[in-house]
Amino acid sequence: MALRMAQDITGDFRNIVEQKRKGLDDTRRSKLRRSSHPAPNDTQVDGVPPFMQAYMKEAYTILQQVSSLTRMLAAVRRAYLDVHARLPPVTRQVVRALDTTGVDAWADIKYFTNAERDQIDVQAQKILSRCADRVHDMETLEKHRAERVAQSFNPLYRLLPALLVPDDVAAAADFVSAHCAGVTWYLMRRLTQVSQMLRDMQEERVRRETERTRTLGSDVARELLGINATYATEPAEPGSSSWFGTASSALGGSWAVHQRPPPEEMDLAISDDDEDDVELSASQIQQFEAENAQILRSAEDSLAAVRQAEARLLEISALQAELVAQLTRQTEVSDQLYEDAIATSEMVDKGNIQLREARRRARDGRKWLLLFLIGASLSLLFLHYY
Repeated sequence: MALRMAQDITGDFRNIVEQKRKGLDDTRRSKLRRSSHPAPNDTQVDGVPPFMQAYMKEAYTILQQVSSLTRMLAAVRRAYLDVHARLPPVTRQVVRALDTTGVDAWADIKYFTNAERDQIDVQAQKILSRCADRVHDMETLEKHRAERVAQSFNPLYRLLPALLVPDDVAAAADFVSAHCAGVTWYLMRRLTQVSQMLRDMQEERVRRETERTRTLGSDVARELLGINATYATEPAEPGSSSWFGTASSALGGSWAVHQRPPPEEMDLAISDDDEDDVELSASQIQQFEAENAQILRSAEDSLAAVRQAEARLLEISALQAELVAQLTRQTEVSDQLYEDAIATSEMVDKGNIQLREARRRARDGRKWLLLFLIGASLSLLFLHYY
């Protein structure tokens, strides 16, 4: 038996796969171009998209903004919580606007100034408030649509039993209402999550700012004590004009008084020569006053930043409370609409069963009527001939 030579058909296989992929892409594009199903009693106006198409487009726009804000907050979280005071580079002297579309633009930033943090808080809160208002507008549109559907029914149907009302229209309207309620509920849940994320960042910022303000004085004191110890190990040159060593040693000595034995023992140890050594000149006193004023100004700035952050935190807390309340209300409404839709579908099923039963009975009635007529006709013919 002759052996068949192996043939490489890899190229043919790849060509077939490529053709199938192109055909699948064409199918997907045709599905995307396909128009959405209109809502019940949704009148089509030239140049105006259907209700559900416009409704879902608005929902996806809001969801995209919320997702972009979430990614942006996650990207700037580390730099936002770094509350150590630093001077921004020359290229960032102006506070930049919050751009939620370009998350990569925030990746190279390692720290923010207090003004930039406040700007992030304000703009993020504006975005959340604007998205919440747009979700509320979507709820209003859905309410108007439901009212138009209720008014479009024939007034005669209101006097008839519920089973005689067009079940397909009522069921479709209930399911559309439940779907819209689910969309708004999901959007409000995402808004609540983002607001909670922003609130956690603000709380952590306030906590770190408070700790930094509280430990500011002790850090300065430890630094001065370290400078004092450094200068104490170096002998002073005769006739030196450097006053910083003397001033720092004097301030360090005054701070170290609290760490030494009781005042009675200190009075015995200090001599008149030491008292003459700690005397400061007018320029040294002025320099220390300037440094104290600078430290006080820095502490006041930190305190003002903490208070402003607390105010932003209260605002975002109020917004989050409002979002949570609205989310709870939407949850109840969506549950009620879902129950109504299920009840309507059950009524539709029962109505269909009754319609099938009525058709079967009508068919049986027609059969018996036909048999009766045939029998009566035969009887008349029999009586006529006999």
